[in-house]
Amino acid sequence: MVWCAGLAFLKAIQKRCLRVSKIGKTANTIKNRAHANDVFYTPPGLVNQLLKHTPIHPEEFVLDPFSGDGAFFNAFDNRAKDWCEIELDKDFFGYDVPVDWVVSNPPFSLISETLDHTCKIATAGFAYIMPTYSLTHNRINRANGFGFKLSKLVFFPTPKNWNLGFQMCYAVFLHTRFELSHLQRMDSLGPAIVTLDMTEGIQTRLI
Repeated sequence: MVWCAGLAFLKAIQKRCLRVSKIGKTANTIKNRAHANDVFYTPPGLVNQLLKHTPIHPEEFVLDPFSGDGAFFNAFDNRAKDWCEIELDKDFFGYDVPVDWVVSNPPFSLISETLDHTCKIATAGFAYIMPTYSLTHNRINRANGFGFKLSKLVFFPTPKNWNLGFQMCYAVFLHTRFELSHLQRMDSLGPAIVTLDMTEGIQTRLI
């Protein structure tokens, strides 16, 4: 198993981040609009592929904090689960009940706030879709401070209807208190960094 402390893992992240280093102005524009307009609903097919790389045990409770049209929440099947959605007056930032996992596609303009609150209520792990440029050294270190390690990255083609010109990723973090109980399952889900080819359904090993 390759963890984020591994040199190859870190180099792969840096290589990906360099590819999108010129999109800072675009990201800043999105964040500082009067209305951020950074809500992009996730295609169910993509959700199904991403969850294959998330080491959630069947008995664990999962929260979808930005449920939108329910793509993630519905994909959790019949397990114990809950949801939040600000448009339905159920605000994630007011949710203070501990849960095992938090998994979703958050608003890109609220990444820092989302990560901070997630680290306060998640006990086993969390996984988020985000622009690759959002996965900064400071944010990874802040998650580490809460006891979470970046354990897997999944890169995927940006859905065409999102109209975004930068690379997206799905970042999976595990809490150090529970990582041993998830190691075997994580190993069974493939390498630490993968790229999804949604057209062919192929996963390509990067490291």
